[in-house]
Amino acid sequence: MKNIKYLILLVIPMLVITGCGSKKTLKCEKTNSTITYNFNKDKMSKIEIKDVIDLSNEKDEIENFSEYAKMIENQYNEVYENIKGIKYTLEDSEKDYTITITLEIDTNKINNDELSEISSLVKNSDLNYKDAKEFMENNGYTCK
Repeated sequence: MKNIKYLILLVIPMLVITGCGSKKTLKCEKTNSTITYNFNKDKMSKIEIKDVIDLSNEKDEIENFSEYAKMIENQYNEVYENIKGIKYTLEDSEKDYTITITLEIDTNKINNDELSEISSLVKNSDLNYKDAKEFMENNGYTCK
């Protein structure tokens, strides 16, 4: 009986310290694209999508890079500014002719219909870690 009390005294603090559940991160990469999924107790809680648009091969065709970057920013404003649960940033580099777009999606604040409209690679937040990894790898991403 005494051993059981000691065992309970050891197990309870370990559960409290570890949060009684597991938090996992799945990072999937493909050329110029990184998608990071955060899971809490195997439920998706956050998605971060980072894409780099490389326009370096189109320098001659783009007369004014900053105007082009502004046009892309305006398109993102139209699509995402009124959707709860989404934060986004756009950074442009005229030196490299790249535009980096980062979307942060709080899956607790967005519904699956809105989520599926954002990207074909984030169809719904009900995917667990294993299913999300399989889905991304089937779409050409390398996940770890």
